[in-house]
Amino acid sequence: MEIFIAILTLAGVIVTTTGSIIVALIGNRKRAKEETERSRTEILEAIGGLKSDIAANSRATVATTRGLISQVYTENKDDKKLPEKTWRNVMDLYEAYKGITIDGHTPNSWCDELVNEMKTWKKV
Repeated sequence: MEIFIAILTLAGVIVTTTGSIIVALIGNRKRAKEETERSRTEILEAIGGLKSDIAANSRATVATTRGLISQVYTENKDDKKLPEKTWRNVMDLYEAYKGITIDGHTPNSWCDELVNEMKTWKKV
């Protein structure tokens, strides 16, 4: 009888230990899921901030590029001549300008007209 009680006690300890392990695993899984969701939310917020920063930078780049191209145009419109190096710089700026998308759209403005006109000017 004592052996039976000992075996029964041992079985009870095994079941209790197993139950405790299962409960701990479930708790760990729940905490891990909550932590994953928290991390996901933080990452998505950070991505949103980066998108906003990139959009602001793109707008500034477009404005700066338009300004520089306009300046070159204004300084040389009377002679209708451009130094070769200046022309290459204008084309590099224009290529960068056309490579930017803001809210899914490529800039298209009076800057295109300036560049198209400067294409006809003499390069010195």
